[in-house]
Amino acid sequence: MNGRSFQKLGAAAAAPIAGAQDAPPTRRLILTNNAYLHFAVENTNLWRAMFDLQMTAGRAVPDWYLEALEGLFANIARPAAELSPDQSAEEAGLMVRALFSSVHGIVLLGVERRFSGVPPEQIEQVIAQVLG
Repeated sequence: MNGRSFQKLGAAAAAPIAGAQDAPPTRRLILTNNAYLHFAVENTNLWRAMFDLQMTAGRAVPDWYLEALEGLFANIARPAAELSPDQSAEEAGLMVRALFSSVHGIVLLGVERRFSGVPPEQIEQVIAQVLG
């Protein structure tokens, strides 16, 4: 189930940037991350299940999970690479994870309506501020 959900999430995150190759990289980052937000809101239980798996570094992670995660990260990696073309592969990979983690945290706390989170109606605005 998580594999199919990740495929749906990857497709949802890629859709808004499919026809926007000429858009500035920051705009593409915002578009794909807003799509991530909308997926989380529209499919909250599936989205939570994808990230509630107890997988940590150093433990065996299924190949399908790694492939799905890399597909999702690719939507961030392409525009991020354009913004910082001189980064090494290691630095670029770390930046992609940092950007994903930042947006994921904003979305998670907002969707769960946590006291420390961004109000749901302002999440898109904050994503644009963080990524812009």
